[in-house]
Amino acid sequence: MLNCLVDAVHSADLATLQGSVRAAIKHEQLPPEEFLHQISESQQIDVLRGCLLVHILSLGTKVPREFHWL
Repeated sequence: MLNCLVDAVHSADLATLQGSVRAAIKHEQLPPEEFLHQISESQQIDVLRGCLLVHILSLGTKVPREFHWL
C-alpha cells in the first residue's frame, strides 16, 4: 500500500499535488505561498512532493517547511 502511495505522489502533476496537499496537510504546516509563487513549476512540484511524502512517511507528524536549491 505504501508503495502505491509513493508511486501516486511521484507521478502526480502540479494540480493534483496541490489538491492532495490541501486535503492532507494543515495550511499552517505548508511552505509559505509567497515562496511557492517565487519558484518554477517544476520546483513547486518537487516541494509539494517532498511535503506530501514526508507527511505520509511520518504518519502525519512532520512536514518540511524550508527548502534550499543547489
